[in-house]
Amino acid sequence: MSKTLIGIIAAFAITVGLAVWVDNRIAAGVGALLLFVFILFGYVSNKRASAENYRKAERGARQVRDEIAKSSKG
Repeated sequence: MSKTLIGIIAAFAITVGLAVWVDNRIAAGVGALLLFVFILFGYVSNKRASAENYRKAERGARQVRDEIAKSSKG
């Protein structure tokens, strides 16, 4: 796993621990912040995909579309 993902998971674990310790008063704010961080991490990691990974994903999507088209024709 990457250091960033480990850091995010550690922050999540610390937040859960603090939320239990202080009776969930900070869980909503920090939870929303962590959700934003997870979304941002996913967006950035997808943008960093190599051209080869992008082509592979497009090829896989095309194959799935072709299979769906074949199965719908009967």
